[in-house]
Order: sequence, then structure tokens, then C-alpha cells
Amino acid sequence: MPSSSSIAETTGSAATASKTQVVTFAARWRWYRRKLGLLAERTFPPLERLRERRRLIGHYTRAHGKPPRLDPPVTFNEKIIAASLTDHHPLLALCSDKIAVRDYVASRIGAEWVLPLLGAWWRAEDIDWEALPESFVLKPSHSSGQILKVEEKARLDRARVTATLRGWLAHDFYRQGPGEWRYRDIPPRILAEPLLPNAPDGGSPPDHSVFVFNGEPRFLKVVCGRHVGDTKPRATWFDLVAREPLPFRHNGREPLTERMPADFDWDGLAALARLLSADFDAMRVDFLWVNGRHWFGELTPTDNAGTGLFDPPERDEIVGRAWPLRDGKAYIVRPGVPAPRGYPPQRP
Repeated sequence: MPSSSSIAETTGSAATASKTQVVTFAARWRWYRRKLGLLAERTFPPLERLRERRRLIGHYTRAHGKPPRLDPPVTFNEKIIAASLTDHHPLLALCSDKIAVRDYVASRIGAEWVLPLLGAWWRAEDIDWEALPESFVLKPSHSSGQILKVEEKARLDRARVTATLRGWLAHDFYRQGPGEWRYRDIPPRILAEPLLPNAPDGGSPPDHSVFVFNGEPRFLKVVCGRHVGDTKPRATWFDLVAREPLPFRHNGREPLTERMPADFDWDGLAALARLLSADFDAMRVDFLWVNGRHWFGELTPTDNAGTGLFDPPERDEIVGRAWPLRDGKAYIVRPGVPAPRGYPPQRP
């Protein structure tokens, strides 16, 4: 006759197995549901457009407390939502692909402004760790906000990092994020870049984001203090013509306490941004400021997916006036710009 302890162990094992089966079934159901949803949207494009509209307007409404005006859009954030719904030019996907955009940028301003690519992989298991330097950065090509800094490769838990990267590759930023169309067709890959030196405050290098409208750089947003303990980053917007700070806050961030360097090359930065935005009615061109020089960061067509908060709110409309409408609609890519050839790349 089995002991009471063995009966308890058997019962516990059965309960654990039952829970595992339920969790496995739920995970499989979510996977199949996503695949069926993807098939339905690809088969019936109006369904996909309806979903995009619901998610984008929903994100905006939750951030601003009211739905956007879209016919016509007036503020900067309203134009972001309107353009996201109107403009599905294939170039926007390429520019948001952290791997493919590198060649696009190099062809316009030169490869010397682009950080070296240490490697790119379709599968996390294929990373050649021995070929990487002692310090580097890992990112996914198809999403936003995910980054892993490696300062000492010898101390890296490769199995744990590989599991994290697999999760990144499986993440569908288009369907699980705000619903921005351009992320739909970006093939998920992992890339490695050199780890840049920290800023004097110990955080990441400052971000210099140039807002270009109708071919002219109009505003510069400088963000400092990123990844410095529990402190929030600081940010100030500048008028690029007057080279003076503007009297408003964005996303609740305190203004900068430090001044721009006396020898800061305002004209050189504006020239780079102008070249990179030649194909667009509106574009945010991001650079990293490291040891007195700029490195290209990203091309961002839709700042904060239309959820950025201006204080006072009237500044949202003032910034939006710089973005020209065409036939009462907001677009990102200029008319006549051809679709990129050979994009997206096919997985081998």
C-alpha cells in the first residue's frame, strides 16, 4: 500500500502537470490566434487598416485625454497620427529597420557617420560570441526601446542573453505596440554595435534629435541624463534658426542645466539632417553626441507615436505649423520618391 507521502507527491505531480498543460495550451492558443489574425489582415487589407486606426487613435486618446482631429490635423501630434494612417510608403519600413537604414544613411552623408556593424543574425543561437569584442551593444532590428549593453563579455551569461534575444525576435512590435504600420514588414534580426563611452554623468551619450520639415531643420531636441540611476532624463528643445532654447517642456522632462558647448557646430548638424531628410516632408533625425562629434542614431518618422506631451499644450500646435499639409492631409514621404529595391530582405 503506498504511503501517504507518496500519494501526496503523486497528487502534486499531477496538479503540476495539469497546470503545465493549461499554460502550454494557452500559449499555443495565443500563437495560433496571432497567426490567424495576421492571415486575416493580410488577406483582407481593410481589416488591417481598421486595426491600425483603432490602436493609433486609442494610444493618442489615452495620452492626450481626447481623440485627435484628423480632417485636417492641426497639431504636431495630430499630424503624426494622420500621417501614420495615410502614408504607407515602403521607404518608411526601411528607415525604421536598424540594419537596412545604415546603407541608406551612408549613401547620403557617408559611412563615417555610421557606427560600425559588428554582426547581424537571424537567430540568437547563431551569434559568434568569440568574434565580438570585449564590450558591445545588442539590439533588435524591428522594434524600439530594446537594448542590451555588454561591458565585459567574459562575465556574460550567454544562455540567459540568448533567451532574451529569442524573446526580442519573437516580439511583434507592429501588433503589440502602438500599431505603426512601418514595423509590419521589418524582418526581425539581432545586430551588434560598439559600446560608446558614457557621458560625464555616467549615463548614455546625449541624444541630439533634429526635427526637419519640408527640407529645413527647424528644431533640435537635446536629451541628457539617460540611464543615470533612478533619475529622469532632462531635455530642452532649441530653435535651430535662432539657436536659442524654447520655453516649454516635453514629456514632463526637466530642462537641461548645462549649456551647449561654445564651439557646437550648429550648421554642420543641420546640414547632415537636411541631407538625411531630403525624401521626406517631416522627419526626426537622431544623432548621438560622443566626445565632441556626432554619430548617426536613427530616423524616426513619428515622434513618440503621437503621444508626446507639450507643456504648455499650445506648443503642440506651434510645432505642428512647421509640417506642411498636402491636399489637407499629412504625409511623411515626399511625392515621387521611389520604393526601395530589394527590401525587405528574405530570410536565408
